[in-house]
Order: sequence, then C-alpha cells, then structure tokens
Amino acid sequence: MKRLVLLLLLSPLTLFSQGPPSLIPYLTADGLYGYSNPQMKFVIKPRFENARPFTNGLAWVKENKKWGLINAAGDWVYPPANEDAKPDPFSGPLATVIINKQYGMINRQGKLLVPAVYFTFYGSLQDGLYLGYKSGGWDLINSAGKITGTINKDLTGVFGNGLAPFKEKGKVGYLDKTGKVIIPPQFDFGRSFSEGLAAVRMGEKWGYINKTGKIIIPVEYDWAESFEKGISTVKKGDKYAIINSTGKLVTGFAYDVVYSFYNGIAVAGNGEKYGLINTSGKWVLSPAFPDMGSLLTEGLVAAANSEELYGYINLKGEWVISPAYQYAAPFSNGLAEVKIELPYGNKVAYVFIDKKGTKYWDHE
Repeated sequence: MKRLVLLLLLSPLTLFSQGPPSLIPYLTADGLYGYSNPQMKFVIKPRFENARPFTNGLAWVKENKKWGLINAAGDWVYPPANEDAKPDPFSGPLATVIINKQYGMINRQGKLLVPAVYFTFYGSLQDGLYLGYKSGGWDLINSAGKITGTINKDLTGVFGNGLAPFKEKGKVGYLDKTGKVIIPPQFDFGRSFSEGLAAVRMGEKWGYINKTGKIIIPVEYDWAESFEKGISTVKKGDKYAIINSTGKLVTGFAYDVVYSFYNGIAVAGNGEKYGLINTSGKWVLSPAFPDMGSLLTEGLVAAANSEELYGYINLKGEWVISPAYQYAAPFSNGLAEVKIELPYGNKVAYVFIDKKGTKYWDHE
C-alpha cells in the first residue's frame, strides 16, 4: 500500500514557488486528511476529518465535526465553528459560515464581519451584494460586510442588473435595491436578470422580459435559462435549442439536454449519448458517451464508460484519465474531486486527483 511521509523544513514560500497546485488534500489509510505537495510528501500533517483544496492561501478543514480555515502553514485562521456539511468557498472577499444553525460571513482573516443571525442566506456576491433574511426582512450586505438597506418583501432570487425578483399574492415582480417596485407582480415565476433580460413563466410557458417588464422574447417555451454571453437555452416539448438575446434561434430544437456553456463549450445530449457543442450548436465532439459531467474545465470533462465508471476526456474524446471512479467533478485549479471505493475500511470517500491522474490518497 502506497503511503506518504511528513515533509519537514519546507516554508510556505517554497510551496508557492513549485507552481499550482502546491498543497493538495491527501487521505491516509487511517481516515485522516493532510496536505501533500505534488512530489507526494506531506507538508501539513494528517489530522483532519475532511479537507478542501487551498484557494488564495486558505483551505477549509474539518475537525471535531466542525469546519474551520487554515493557512498554508497549517495554522488556524478561523478555528472550527462552522456547522455546514461542506462550507461555501469565498465569494468575493467573504465566505458564509453557519453557527448555531444561523448564517453569517467571515473575511479572509477569519474575522466574523456579518453576525450569524440570518435564517436564510444568499452567500454568492451578485450585483455587489449578499442577501440575508431574518425577522424583519432581507438585509442587503455589501462586500465589506456592511448592511446597505433592508427590504421587507419576499425575495425569491438575487439581484441582477439592479433588480431582484419578489413574490406577492402568488405572483412574481421585480424591485430595485431601495425596495421600490419596478415591475409589478404578474408572473408565475421569474429568474434573476442577466444581461438585461429575465426569464419569466406565465402559466406553463416561458419567455423573457426587459427591465421595464416588457416581453422581449415571446412566452412560448416549456423551459428557459438565463442569458450568458449573449446566448441561452430554451425548450419545446422534449428538445432544447440555443437562442440569442434578440430571440432568434441559433439552432433548431435538436438536443435532449444542454448544460451551461463555459469558455464557449457545453455538454449536450442527443439520444442516450453525450458530447460537446460550441455556441453555434455545432458538435465539437460527437455524442458517444453514456454520461458526461456538466462542464468542460481546464481542457478536460468527466465522462462515463459503458460500466458507468467516470474518468476524464479531452476535446478530441481521448481518455486522459482512465475511467475508474463512481463520481467525478470538474477540474478547478488543477484538481478534481472523485468518489472512490477504498481498498480498506469498506467505505467510499471523496478524494482528489490532479490532471495527470495522480491519486492523493493511500492506495495499493
């Protein structure tokens, strides 16, 4: 069984000189996580119940059933207090924490800037704001953790292009950051604005409105996503198509599923097979795999073989990392999380691999 040894006398400056990823969560046969470098030597000794990758010099780790933040030296920046099953990454300068089942936010120095007093929280920085709900309404919180206003209406989404959806008497409308109603409630459902348009549902059909509430793209679709970089996906019957922001069809209704575009490429399904399309709807990789992950990132996308095991392929459809995993997440900063059956302990675990397929856990 392959094991790691603790690497001594290595400073954080040495870590960063080696290039990303420099510190990688590593699971030992004892069931504890530490951090190794790419040379498979421990830098931070295994002592955690769980561990997430480092981002901008900080990582979430679990100890005594609670999550905290450490720095690259393994020192606590935010001691274990967060109760979430998997803590949120930082969105902008702040990250959401849960204390006594209520939400707050900390900065990168581990200071609790937003008290944990909220029952519901939108912890992704959107339109320059975080949103927290407590008795009395929704607080609008800026990136410095300061409350800039309170809205006493039932928000149903985040702000986008200066407006947020809210519900009143069973209908959805849109208001601005002062709480002023800009588009009166009239829709059965409404997504947040993106690129000046919002997908709305009236009855069973979807279309798009502009910021005055005018219908710009007819309400005639069975499903509609938000616009991103000038395109979106809509559905009629059982098929999806791509449209542009004028409502013109870029493709016919030719796909069984289309996931989000990332760097101009999206995973799409046709029949029982999956492949990759570009923003014009052309197949970059013809559908040939029984399942694929939702995103192509860093040149790789998760794909399944006929035995329902996942590995990673490139844009040519070539296996770069052979299928061996029960689950495979998109790559981020050179690492991907995969689900394995451990050769010891009769249990499964979520662990990490790099783009060469290097396994960062004790294995045979």
